[in-house]
Amino acid sequence: NKNGPYTGDGSVDFYGRPILKHNTGNWRACPFIL
Repeated sequence: NKNGPYTGDGSVDFYGRPILKHNTGNWRACPFIL
């Protein structure tokens, strides 16, 4: 669902939760190297 609140590409945060589009903005790289 491209119009939903989530990124829709399976991205999750550090805690395994789906990432919200408005939280990611236009980041090109993850700020953390795991």
